[in-house]
Amino acid sequence: RWGWRQPITQAPAPLYSFPTNCLTRGPDGRLHLVVEFYKTFPQNRDYPRTSAVTHLESPDDGVTWYHDDGREIKQMPVGLEDCAFIDYEAAGDLRPDDILPLADGRLLAGLWNSRTHCARLHVRTAPGQWQAVDLTAEFTQRSGLPKITSQLRLTRDADGSVLVVTTMSSEPGWASPKNQLMILWLDPATLEVRRHYLHPQAIPDQSNWLASVERTADCQPPTQSPLILFTEGTRGEGCINAAVCRVRVLKLG
Repeated sequence: RWGWRQPITQAPAPLYSFPTNCLTRGPDGRLHLVVEFYKTFPQNRDYPRTSAVTHLESPDDGVTWYHDDGREIKQMPVGLEDCAFIDYEAAGDLRPDDILPLADGRLLAGLWNSRTHCARLHVRTAPGQWQAVDLTAEFTQRSGLPKITSQLRLTRDADGSVLVVTTMSSEPGWASPKNQLMILWLDPATLEVRRHYLHPQAIPDQSNWLASVERTADCQPPTQSPLILFTEGTRGEGCINAAVCRVRVLKLG
């Protein structure tokens, strides 16, 4: 049956929302939740953005929750002013997606700054301590394309590698018709790039986007390469029905 009827996070002011969240379980059974604080503005007087991303964890299936720095949450919901952040940038737009627990206890969280087109893999080594690994140059130089256009999806391969999946384009825009899927394989110990793959468009100017990666139920590497689902087609009129909106499956390895 379903639980968690109480709200977990509280918007700090009107016009805040939490559009992207991720929930996963670590090797010790702890639940890990990533939440973004996304702000919009009346009359569009400023650009909407996510300035802060936080991480919460629970050792008992959501009965008790703790902030990222180890403080127990005494009262739900929690607000922006209470949280310890994975990252904060007032003028940026830090879009999260997956969080990936590793067998050695580290957590990985990918953040994509949609304003600067930067991609960073944040590594949690202890409560409240995150270190950022900038993958921007790895993506742009290896793909030959200048713009990272979507959040970072994280999973693991059968050999233990950490997979980081995003989209690359010659132009900005998360729905750019030039989007191509890009995958990095990282060494789980050093997070150095082992290899990469740029998946070409089957049809020119038909965006490969909205990727979703297969995740395993525990923290052991899967027995075979993970699958990736993605949408092939242009935004708006190009995706109005099943006849022109195609969902593809890509098997890696």
